[in-house]
Amino acid sequence: MPRVRRSAALVVSFEGDGAAGFQFLARTRATLSPRALELLASLDGWRAPAELVVGEARAAIAEELVGLLDLGFIVVEGGATGELDERFRREWGWGAEAAAFHFGLKDPDYRPPPEVFQWMTHRVATAPAVPLWTGNDGLPITTLPSPDLGHGTIGLMARRRSSRAFDRDRPVPLDALSDVLFSGFAILAFAESGVAGDAPLPLTTTPSGGARNPFEAYVVVRAVEGLEPGVYHYAGVDGTLGRLAAGAPPIAPLLGNQAWSADAGAVVLLVASFARCAWKYPHPGALRVVFMEAGHIAQNLLLAATAHGLAATPTCALADGPIEELLGLDRVKQAALHAVALGARAAAPGPADVQIVRPNPYLR
Repeated sequence: MPRVRRSAALVVSFEGDGAAGFQFLARTRATLSPRALELLASLDGWRAPAELVVGEARAAIAEELVGLLDLGFIVVEGGATGELDERFRREWGWGAEAAAFHFGLKDPDYRPPPEVFQWMTHRVATAPAVPLWTGNDGLPITTLPSPDLGHGTIGLMARRRSSRAFDRDRPVPLDALSDVLFSGFAILAFAESGVAGDAPLPLTTTPSGGARNPFEAYVVVRAVEGLEPGVYHYAGVDGTLGRLAAGAPPIAPLLGNQAWSADAGAVVLLVASFARCAWKYPHPGALRVVFMEAGHIAQNLLLAATAHGLAATPTCALADGPIEELLGLDRVKQAALHAVALGARAAAPGPADVQIVRPNPYLR
């Protein structure tokens, strides 16, 4: 039998009076017996199973070993789990702390709206409300000049609202999609770091930690003027779309089965390539920088969509596995972290939109 080793994707924590393991690549959890902990501790490197299944308790050890193999807590050399584990050790640059967070959030079980509404109803009835803003009561006050909300950038920001009400029968204008993509991903210039041999650093419309530019844009097109339905990659370096696949897959299964998303004309998927940042920033805190950058980019996309009169909304309810398969992503080194759905604006708000909006009476 091939040799075995403890998975590098395994973390152990204490729950109650016992220990539990979580293998974040396989997303498996289980309580661990003292014998299982002893086995795992002995498998820091590759070992033959025959070296482990010894002594009077060898039958019990063998049973424990099989269970740990089934969970992916122990991997087999040369097998699929072993190869994935080896790639993770070699290619993930930010350690188990960041990896457990990132991979542990993949492929969640999104609940349908009736269940969410039921949970929220129960929550409101049983949990004290949390204040959603903080005023300056009791402090010396300086009243700031009132901004002009009718024009310019401030006015555009004030008009932006997440809208999930798309007119399915009207396509997104091609120039609108072009502006949306340009606003978040276009490389406008290149900077020199001053380090001999370092590659030119791309400068885009949004801040990027160390100008590492970790995000690429992929677009699932259902209805855009001048484009065949399909899956596209936007190249920020020259502003072109490259078609990866003809025919648009259903959008809702990619976005947590949110029914409103099925009518979007296009969905922009923000895909991170972690190695771009890890090359310069080996500390696991750099993962936080990547996540923040997704927000910078998405806000630009939403403002550009608002300027064109489109309905648009961001979502992080992503079906990781199907998206990775659709785009051909490397699960260890890449991930879709955010999405923005775009479409022609419907005449009225949709059922998933906020139905009642009142002006803020306190804002001058």
